[in-house]
Amino acid sequence: AKNSNDFEDTVINGLNAARQIPSDRWDVSKINKKYNVNSNYASLIDNIDEFDPKFFKISPREAKLMDPRQRLLLESTWKLIEKSGYSKEYLSGKKIGVFIAATGDEYYNLCRENNIDLSELSLSGTSKTLLANRISYFFDWHGPSEVIDTACSSSLVALHHATEALKNNECEMALVGGINIIIDPLPHVSLEKVGMLSKDGKCKTFSSTADGYGRGEGYGLILLKKEKDAIKDNDKIYVKILSTFTNHGGKANALTAPNPKAQTDLIYGALAKG
Repeated sequence: AKNSNDFEDTVINGLNAARQIPSDRWDVSKINKKYNVNSNYASLIDNIDEFDPKFFKISPREAKLMDPRQRLLLESTWKLIEKSGYSKEYLSGKKIGVFIAATGDEYYNLCRENNIDLSELSLSGTSKTLLANRISYFFDWHGPSEVIDTACSSSLVALHHATEALKNNECEMALVGGINIIIDPLPHVSLEKVGMLSKDGKCKTFSSTADGYGRGEGYGLILLKKEKDAIKDNDKIYVKILSTFTNHGGKANALTAPNPKAQTDLIYGALAKG
């Protein structure tokens, strides 16, 4: 989906976004032959390589070495601020927190595998911490700036960190988001070897035909405030968060398997707080 409206249409109309992995991601036939991969579908974003560096006061040379996730997050943060009725100038210098959920270092791995020349910009371009810190730097925000990686739960844990920071007055507003891109074949191959990927790129939860899950790219951001502040500032309120809660499953059937008892405890814990 190109924007949130298109994404809403996709969900409401039950559209299937999965497609065969194109050659601009990796050579599917070569990877299949080398690793015996049978899953060649994913839901992908178009034009993730496009970026206007001058708009963000970044040189083309620096932009070339930037993880595409950094570029997409800068663009979407700008759009979110505009949609929220604010401006970069108005928010500059304020205690605004940034909590970004992300996992993996695919762009760094690609740079290394393709022998991209190292420079003084390599570390800032590929370091995962910059997914949040570059936003705080560009917009001059002084709240906490964190990248959270807890695999599948990263976005919700980022939301938890943000709500706690607001409660503790570490920030007056919080930007919360998650992002995932698929550009390196090795994680895809590994997931295939574990038997986690469906052959057609579709998730079939609770279905007798379920054969794994479909990988997808995506990113999304929200802006949080304490309810009283949002009302006072006449902000448009989309949702109220009553409580958040986190835990870990501990010992389960396998390292990547869920623990139903721990998940039940988590839900009860959140309800008790709310």
